[in-house]
Amino acid sequence: ALYSHEADATSFYGWGGYEKGWEAVSRRWDWAEKQFQGGTVSHETISLRATAEMFYVTQIETFTRQRVAGVAGETGWSNRVTHVFVREAGEWRLLHRHANRLEAQFDPSQKLTGR
Repeated sequence: ALYSHEADATSFYGWGGYEKGWEAVSRRWDWAEKQFQGGTVSHETISLRATAEMFYVTQIETFTRQRVAGVAGETGWSNRVTHVFVREAGEWRLLHRHANRLEAQFDPSQKLTGR
């Protein structure tokens, strides 16, 4: 209900890929529902900027006691997340979500050369 149902709604996921348009975004959320169950999620806001028609928020999103399909027991992790909201018919709607695993900073050559 929070997501924009417009054709320009998008999501970039920490589990690879991206989706564009409400139909594709909706299918991806349905997929995620089957992958991740239970646990808790908390958000630490890093920044937020708002105008009358749009706002964005950057956060650290932390999952604890999460059950993941194909993984024994419970697990947890943190993502760095950006959410972009727009006003549609007077209501705030999520237009874009970009999330990926929070990693320690590293020198790009470490990942590019396999070190």
